Amino acid sequence: MTMLLLILLILWPGASICAPDAQAAAPADTRWVEFTYPDNDYKAVCIVGTFTAWQQVPLKREDSQWLLRLRVPASRAYYRFSVLEQDDRWNAIDPNNPTAINHEEYGWVSVLKAGRRLSPAGRGQERKKECRQRDCRIRRELKRDQGITSIVSYQRVDGLVLNIADSHMGKEPFAPALRWHVNYGFSSGRFGGGLCLLQPLGLAPLSLKIAIFDRTMPNNRFSGIGTMENTLAGFFLHEDYFDYHRAKGGRASLVLGQGDWLRLETGVRSVEQTRLGRRSVWSWKGGEFIPNPAIDEGTLRSLFGQIRVGRRFNHIKILYERSGGGLFGGDFNFERVWAQARGRLDLGQSQVARLDARVAAGRNLKGRLPLQERFLLGGRGTVRGYGYQSLLLPATDAPGQPFGGEMSLLANVEYSFKAGAGLGLALFYDTGMVWQDAHAAGDLGDLKSSTGIGLLRDDDENLRIDLIQRLDGGNHPVSIQMRLRRGF
Repeated sequence: MTMLLLILLILWPGASICAPDAQAAAPADTRWVEFTYPDNDYKAVCIVGTFTAWQQVPLKREDSQWLLRLRVPASRAYYRFSVLEQDDRWNAIDPNNPTAINHEEYGWVSVLKAGRRLSPAGRGQERKKECRQRDCRIRRELKRDQGITSIVSYQRVDGLVLNIADSHMGKEPFAPALRWHVNYGFSSGRFGGGLCLLQPLGLAPLSLKIAIFDRTMPNNRFSGIGTMENTLAGFFLHEDYFDYHRAKGGRASLVLGQGDWLRLETGVRSVEQTRLGRRSVWSWKGGEFIPNPAIDEGTLRSLFGQIRVGRRFNHIKILYERSGGGLFGGDFNFERVWAQARGRLDLGQSQVARLDARVAAGRNLKGRLPLQERFLLGGRGTVRGYGYQSLLLPATDAPGQPFGGEMSLLANVEYSFKAGAGLGLALFYDTGMVWQDAHAAGDLGDLKSSTGIGLLRDDDENLRIDLIQRLDGGNHPVSIQMRLRRGF
């Protein structure tokens, strides 16, 4: 009889591999709270805390996250999540939560304050604490100013580069945060560096950001290629996927951030830009880099703004910049906009497959883009199978060898699924083009496309090998490419 009851309990609808709900004795003075946790192919996610008597309560998987609504006492509470990995190991974890503390009794837990009634003085103290809990967000914002970098990198204009960076954050609620970095290129003998100040304004997630710098500025043209991947390509393949120029100046902006789903920034910048030649010729088994592209030297002064709504794999991002004219001055005159929409959809109850898509477009609306600011597409990170930055439809009257364009259009779609043995497969399609003349652009028949299949580790999107087929019938229609990052 006991065995029969146990079997019925396991098979009963709604039964969970987590412990049953421990909320029956919740006090009358409670509030509804929704808990969410991002999915990473977990078998189960549970929450434990003071309001569950430290018994596991299961979350329900919906789309790409786990959800649970609970009635929680209107007082301070402590909790943490537990996740069941694919290898049937339970882990107690709650990464990137700015409210996490090391409690003397409960260990590492997150703090929940659900409807606690406070006096006016108490509310003021609570707001100060919450303000400093944004430290993680502030640190991420400070790192943005440093650009694409790592501790050690290798590239064609400075050779081996050593970078040292640090940040300092005051303990008071509205104290400024400061980040600095210094680097040195051994081939060029050049120093570079920068300083970024972030001053919180009031209780809202609004900050004043001021940055000054004099450094080698890399530009990966929205390709998604990372510093480590570029360093390895330079060392072993004599390929450098960044373009470089010297940037000296600064910028000031207002930054509004709300969690990880909204970021808005608007400000002004003034940068003196000068050309850098190729200085590094050493790499594995000798060989040389191709020359660093020329730029239009001068002072760039502009008003810029950017907004991102959504999270990492599901968002819309828009960038705008206006340079020159009587208001700003400087040596350049242009007005450009760039937008990107991307989405991810997990498929199936077991979520062993997913669909990723991205559409990105940019256009110069007025004047002429300097060489270092033009749109470039082709190769890894954009339209796979084609030469890097090779997709360009020249203007009919273009003199000399054209470089970059005034308008771009890019689309990527990829379907990936687990194939067993710790591996995954991906089927993808890329298409895009850059037009040198924005006014003559717009014909979808100009787009260049490719398709292919990728072999990847199903627990690590950042390691993959792609077999690519160009669809334009050109030379070398089939190629193999290894990536240390996602396809796009």
